[in-house]
Amino acid sequence: MLAGALILVAVALLFATLVPAGAHVALDPERAEEALRVVATHHAVAREGQGEASLDALFKLGEATDGLVELLNQDLAAHGETNLFARLLVKRLQAYSVRVTLSETATRYAYDHAAFEEYLKRAPRGPRAPDARFKLIARDFYATLGPDPAMLVNADMSALLRAIAIEERFLRDHAGHEKTDQVRFFLSVDYYRASRNTADAARAARYAERARRELAVVVARAPETFEARAAAALLERLN
Repeated sequence: MLAGALILVAVALLFATLVPAGAHVALDPERAEEALRVVATHHAVAREGQGEASLDALFKLGEATDGLVELLNQDLAAHGETNLFARLLVKRLQAYSVRVTLSETATRYAYDHAAFEEYLKRAPRGPRAPDARFKLIARDFYATLGPDPAMLVNADMSALLRAIAIEERFLRDHAGHEKTDQVRFFLSVDYYRASRNTADAARAARYAERARRELAVVVARAPETFEARAAAALLERLN
């Protein structure tokens, strides 16, 4: 029962980054080249444009890079190893100040989301600022997620608590955002992880109670989703 729940949790947590069913196809050079051209166009406007046009292009640069990385990961999932064309694409991205790396442990390509960070530096209250903040929250969440959601990967408690504060702020400041439910899911899991990695019994109990509250909201708001099933499995572990 517990093993099954853990598998469900791991699958659900990684759902947003895994390859969709039927997507295991070879990397299409034409599609990848088109994605690279889009990256180049947005990079040029972000660097040389003015005002809103430059800011919008900066955000779109990040989105286009995310899309290209998804193509790379689809190919990687299909074949289990990198190919020369994929490595060349990653190399060519460097010309546009875009850093994509291959994680040997996770066996996935990852984008550092520098365009979204730069957008927030230049326009912390810009029209795409909430979207940029979500991108960074999701990046940091998945970067510290392992097969067992109780464990912290490449992070310590101080980093986890900073993530919780950022997630709480997002929910407070952007209550109507389309990614609110996903951020609440991240927050509920992070509360759960905090309860499991805190030595102080009283603090652990407080984090566990907050985890129960947020996990219950996730389950209630969208009971048929992968996130809700994962939340239900974590609730079972807390009870």
